[in-house]
Amino acid sequence: MKQSIKHKKEIEQFNPSLYITAELDEEDIKMIKEAFDYYDSNEVGILSPNDLKLALYNQNFHATRETIYSIIAEYDNQGLGGLNFSSFIEIITSKP
Repeated sequence: MKQSIKHKKEIEQFNPSLYITAELDEEDIKMIKEAFDYYDSNEVGILSPNDLKLALYNQNFHATRETIYSIIAEYDNQGLGGLNFSSFIEIITSKP
């Protein structure tokens, strides 16, 4: 019997210490992960273009389709077609 993606995700334990930086402590990482999971509508660990658009919209940033795909093209280093958690953290911590 194949393990469902959701079940597999529940088994895998998130380790916030892997993402701690000078700017982000463990509590910051946990809060960012909670937000990431909230917008990950397919529960696969990747924010789709629609997920990203909703996340930005909820922060009062009304991004065009072109902007969404531009962000994904810039940060999707693995060719996933969306943003994984590492890419999401990179966006949040990048300086304008």
